[in-house]
Amino acid sequence: MNNSKHQRTIENWYEVRVDGEKVAAFAPISRDASTKAFKLIEDTRLDLYRGKQMQIVAIYSNPDWGNEAAKHQSEEVIHEENPTVIERDDFREMMPTAEEFWYDSQPEAYEPNCYDGTYSEI
Repeated sequence: MNNSKHQRTIENWYEVRVDGEKVAAFAPISRDASTKAFKLIEDTRLDLYRGKQMQIVAIYSNPDWGNEAAKHQSEEVIHEENPTVIERDDFREMMPTAEEFWYDSQPEAYEPNCYDGTYSEI
């Protein structure tokens, strides 16, 4: 008995691509496969694949399309993450101006207060 005739071909799957190159595949398309693909992106986007474009692509094919099914596959990008650009804070905006610095370095203005004994009506 020839088992090759009874083997099922995978008709649809998810691919995880990094900068356009396939790095993983999860088949068949299901909630479990989707969860695994998203987890792979979450686990690797900040270290292994930092600064790279990551995509989850759904691949669909149909065995009725004939022997050249690979030429007749359709793709759908279902998730895409572009490289993160770290925005650095410009600390110069936080620094006081010369006028603010001078004002803050001056002694506090004295205001008499009737409640602390520094105010008197003489």
